[in-house]
Amino acid sequence: MLDDADASGAFDAWERARADIVEKWNFMSDKANLEPRIPPRLLRAADVVRDHPPAGMTQDEIDRAIDTIRAPYPERTIRTFQSALASSPEPVEQAEQIIRVIRDLGLHPFVPPEPLPEITPDDVYCVTWLALV
Repeated sequence: MLDDADASGAFDAWERARADIVEKWNFMSDKANLEPRIPPRLLRAADVVRDHPPAGMTQDEIDRAIDTIRAPYPERTIRTFQSALASSPEPVEQAEQIIRVIRDLGLHPFVPPEPLPEITPDDVYCVTWLALV
């Protein structure tokens, strides 16, 4: 059986836990926190495509390619883009290689997840708890 001090401590712990839940949930409700961090190598690849688009591409295709490049990718894919950048000293040829990478890998623009709705401590409930003595 819990004495009063232990029971009071459990309620204090719940308040701290609830505040932590609200803080972490609300972090995920801010759209800025859901935006991916784009490595500089991918930013450079996007700049090459923007500044030196391959001939025959429409502006919509260029924009879609840039949106596709500016996405969170595993290191393996990033290295593939880096190889395309290193394939030629000519930016137009680099851009063509970058577009080829997008097509060969079947990449698509990144769609960020929907932010969670904000909550308050009143939205967080303790369904059950257990004290081990």
